[in-house]
Amino acid sequence: MSYYGNYPAHHGYGGYQPNMMQPPQQQQQQYEDEEDHGNNVADESDVIPTHFRQLRACLTCGLVKTTDQFKQNGCENCPKDNDTLSNTTTSFEGLITLMNPQKSWVARYQNLQDKVEGVYAITVHGQQN
Repeated sequence: MSYYGNYPAHHGYGGYQPNMMQPPQQQQQQYEDEEDHGNNVADESDVIPTHFRQLRACLTCGLVKTTDQFKQNGCENCPKDNDTLSNTTTSFEGLITLMNPQKSWVARYQNLQDKVEGVYAITVHGQQN
């Protein structure tokens, strides 16, 4: 019986298959190539919270940023014609950090695969105006 970690392969973990893995150098090159194509990549300073005080989440997509970041840049995922702060809330739970939304199973599960890289709330409470 083959094992992957402490789990037997027949439990759905597939066992260890070294020929299926890429060397770290190839994986890094793959990510660099994807970044060059501009796949929903925003400027990091715009979408990653600069501190953990006064965090807000977009009511539409769940993107989490500081109040100042929403005032300056709005939400990178949502239409610009909305009043940004009225479409955000301080009432949210959990955080997900997405670095490659197009390939992330977490992004697929949370329906965020077409969003920009950044920090997202798992659950957002509130109503849009």
